[in-house]
Amino acid sequence: MAYRAPKSGIAADIQRKRQSEYKVSIEREAIEWIECVIWEQKNYSVNFHEWLLDGSILCKLFNYIEPNQIPSKHFKPTSATFKQLDNINMFIMACKNYGIKEGDLFVSLDLHEANDLAQVLSSIFSLERMAHKNGWIGPRLEAKEYEKYVKKITKSRLEEGKRIIPMQTDKRFASPELLLFGSINQFI
Repeated sequence: MAYRAPKSGIAADIQRKRQSEYKVSIEREAIEWIECVIWEQKNYSVNFHEWLLDGSILCKLFNYIEPNQIPSKHFKPTSATFKQLDNINMFIMACKNYGIKEGDLFVSLDLHEANDLAQVLSSIFSLERMAHKNGWIGPRLEAKEYEKYVKKITKSRLEEGKRIIPMQTDKRFASPELLLFGSINQFI
């Protein structure tokens, strides 16, 4: 991996927040699901990141769900960085073509440089949900898709909203005095 300067400011805050979302219990659940789907046992001397690093496991996983979508040359473990990134990108592209939203997927460096393993886990869960949505019959993960939030507006809340003063920047509602606010002062 290439050396990168440590993040600072808001980028560091965002990275800390993303790292705090990473849960080992969810990792274990994802590992067990992948093992069930691809019929291969994970070597427990390596961690989750090292197991998925070359992308071959992810390519196998996708082909078990949707056969013949990724060429078999991507199933071989490799130590060459460009081949690892190629495998990871093949998985990501296959997921996009399968219907998973781009926002639900990780970028290759999230996995390859271990920048955001929480997003990698989230992508695996998204793949499982989409597979079952598309009719795949296989093992399920326990995590459920978030329920869509439907805003309920009551009649009293609607009446409260009518009493709010309209935006003063809209010239139809603003008073003439407010329209002059901020204009150039002229001294005579």
